[in-house]
Formats: sequence, C-alpha cells, structure tokens
Amino acid sequence: MIYLIVKEQKPFYFVNKCSAIYNTQVLDEALKWHNALKSVAARKTIYLHARYPCVTSRSKKIHAHRLVVSWLLKRKLMRNEYVHHINGNKLDFRLENLELIQPSKHQSLTNKGRKQTKEHIMKRINAVSMTRYGHMVYENPEREE
Repeated sequence: MIYLIVKEQKPFYFVNKCSAIYNTQVLDEALKWHNALKSVAARKTIYLHARYPCVTSRSKKIHAHRLVVSWLLKRKLMRNEYVHHINGNKLDFRLENLELIQPSKHQSLTNKGRKQTKEHIMKRINAVSMTRYGHMVYENPEREE
C-alpha cells in the first residue's frame, strides 16, 4: 500500500451554491483549524441545510456560522450556545454579523415583532401538555381504568 504524506493543507476553493455572504479568508482559516491534524479535499461546497449555509468536513456537515464562531473562540461550541445573525440574514456568516448569545436572549431577538397565530399558540400548548409518547402530562399511561 502506498501512503501519501501531505505536509500542508492546500488553500480551500469554495463553490457557493446557496448565495451565502462570507469572508473567504476567515472560512479558509476556520476549516484549517477544524481539520488541524488531517488534510482534506481543497474543493468545498457551501450548501443549504435546515435554512443555514453548511460545509462538509471529514464527512460531517458543519453549519458555517457555528464553525466560524468556534474558530474565533478556539473551542467547540456547546449545544446550548446560540450564534445569532445580527442583521437577521441567515446566509450572512461574516464575523461582524455573528454573536454568541444565551438561548433565552436568542429566542426573544428571533421572535421580536412577530405575531403568533391562534393555530401556533394551540400547537405550542398541546406540545407542552403532551409527553413525547403522545400521552397527557398528568395522565398515567400504565394505569388501566
């Protein structure tokens, strides 16, 4: 078997399939940081997944805005840390448009100025009153009457 030893990662070439707004140099550095010990393919596609731009690295999908903030902080983000897009454009993941905030603040900023429909309010009430198995919260599903 022949192994090739790569001494340095080639600069990334990005194919933007979702009209994302980003800084090429920052994204390049963030991907190099993420793949610190392994070199990966130089051609990277930026695509939409769950309404956010993503890139694939080492066979894993990474939301680009979380990757950029992780690189900036030099650590992996926890699940309960939210990256907020300041201008509201989810396709814009430039550093100056991103901030790390707490879940409660993120929820209030995201929903500010939006009016909920009666259907949405009922759906939310039902979701809170039901368990994940479809039973009412105060009902004992094992009890036979």
